[in-house]
Amino acid sequence: MRFRSDNLPEMEAALSSKQSSEFTMIQGGSLSVTLEDKHGRRALSGLRVFATGPQQRTTTLLSDTFGKVLFGSLFPGAWTVSVDSSDFTPIEKSYEVSPAQVSQHTLELERGASLSGVLYDANGDRAANAKVWLGKIETKSDTNGVFHLARVPTGEKRLRAKLGSREASLPLELFAGDELVTLEMSLSEEGSTVDTAEDEQ
Repeated sequence: MRFRSDNLPEMEAALSSKQSSEFTMIQGGSLSVTLEDKHGRRALSGLRVFATGPQQRTTTLLSDTFGKVLFGSLFPGAWTVSVDSSDFTPIEKSYEVSPAQVSQHTLELERGASLSGVLYDANGDRAANAKVWLGKIETKSDTNGVFHLARVPTGEKRLRAKLGSREASLPLELFAGDELVTLEMSLSEEGSTVDTAEDEQ
């Protein structure tokens, strides 16, 4: 059976019709998040915002004209907020929700860069089906060795590729809205160790 209230989190319980039961509702909290463009500080409206909390409870809202969403009647505990947008780099943040309190936060979204190019093997041939990545954004090169990455984070970054034991890396300085479409990378013949400590978030 499910229990609902305007001011309390929805809860579920298994009850028997053959006996009386006592059920205690838990006082919920609220989570207010304001979305802003990291570079222009303007409010971001119309973006879908997801919140995932204790026991995989989920809820979704669209940001209003002021870039705000207000998740109410949330089960107390840690809630992870993420934003769905084709213009900004993926982002996740965790916030703590306390009973009968409104937790207020600002989430800055960053416009990413787009990268395209060709990956070659040690013989100068195009390398297909290789993993290409920057931070948490990754893809595979196609049959012609071509790769595309969208919404990658900006700043001083390192683009990486790997196929079997062979690897490649390319340092880049990226700015918001950059579109680099003529990149070329060559896999080393014997490969080298990828320094994952340099991988960006």
